[in-house]
Amino acid sequence: MEKTQPSLTPIRHDRSGRIHAFEVQARLHHHYHVVYQAGLLSRYGRLFLSEIGNRMVVVLTDTRVQRLYGPVLASSFQEVGMEPGWLVVPEGEKSKRVEMYCRLLDQMAELGIDRRAVLVNFGGGVISDLGGFLASSYLRGIHYVNLSTSFLGQADACVGGKVGVNVSRAKNFVGAFYHPRHVAGDPALLRTLSERDYRSGLAEAIKVAIIMSPEYFRFLEKNRSRILDRDSEILVHVVGEAARYKMNMISRDPYENDLRRPLNFGHTLGHPIETEFQYRNIRHGEAVAIGMGVSTAIAVLKGILSESEAERIYSLLDAYGLLGFSEPIRPDRVVEHIRYVRLVRANHLHFVLPKAVGGVEVTDDVTNADLIRGFEAFNEVVQWKKA
Repeated sequence: MEKTQPSLTPIRHDRSGRIHAFEVQARLHHHYHVVYQAGLLSRYGRLFLSEIGNRMVVVLTDTRVQRLYGPVLASSFQEVGMEPGWLVVPEGEKSKRVEMYCRLLDQMAELGIDRRAVLVNFGGGVISDLGGFLASSYLRGIHYVNLSTSFLGQADACVGGKVGVNVSRAKNFVGAFYHPRHVAGDPALLRTLSERDYRSGLAEAIKVAIIMSPEYFRFLEKNRSRILDRDSEILVHVVGEAARYKMNMISRDPYENDLRRPLNFGHTLGHPIETEFQYRNIRHGEAVAIGMGVSTAIAVLKGILSESEAERIYSLLDAYGLLGFSEPIRPDRVVEHIRYVRLVRANHLHFVLPKAVGGVEVTDDVTNADLIRGFEAFNEVVQWKKA
């Protein structure tokens, strides 16, 4: 929960009493620790107590995470004299909807959760998005923390304070900017992810490398085997660096006043692709990877990116099983969904295109025809790579 320090400055005063006006300035401060460590889960209760204190705790998680790791987390809290309550939702994107959000509000009220309570979002990106929005609005805002269990969550979703839920027409259409009190993750938990979910999470790490760090990109190129083997030691570095690079950029624009943020690379198309699939049979990272691939193709067509640099991007996506998709995608339908993205972006579609590994160009000079051509060019690359 943000701390505010209001400053009241008189700007107009009428002794007749007809007008009394003043200006309010409220400075918002967001300071929280991000901790990634293999084996952290069994010790999490102690970390929570040192960072937050002895508070009423309620854990939001999904059925799979509760089955795999719920007892370990519960035990870590019990060791420090705390007994958490539990909110459990079905696994998957289908739980990140307005209907589920309303149901959880009722459940929290039934549990007697008060304003001093802390919500622990224990899961992946769906849980941190859903739980963060829940915390932002329940009793006008309670504290929350993210204890991430997925690659996507640890590398991207659990940091940054963007929270929300989906509606039928668009992803993350209802939400808020609301920061956690702290973020933690245990990379050892990534070993139980399905192969598809694990590779999907890698898309966010690749995105960060493409837009801002040639060094990180080379690290992902050189360490493919250890990363795919889910070496816990190297994963601490992979997810930690992805989150750190992201937060370095977000700290300069925490509320997206600059709607041309490079972090939208791959997402401007990825979100409409997810919407077209109605959040079924496609992972978030898979959709973002397609978005990055198409954006790379558009950059080449526009002469912004060299073919050799594009080949490096395509090859890295291919190395991690993220080049292309098994299901057919209709570009015309994706373009139709983009009109809802325009609403989020103040009716402007600023497209993020790579100009080299480690750098991007933001442009509004991308037409629907460019998007269709980009899909076609990317599909040719995919077919050639798989031949």
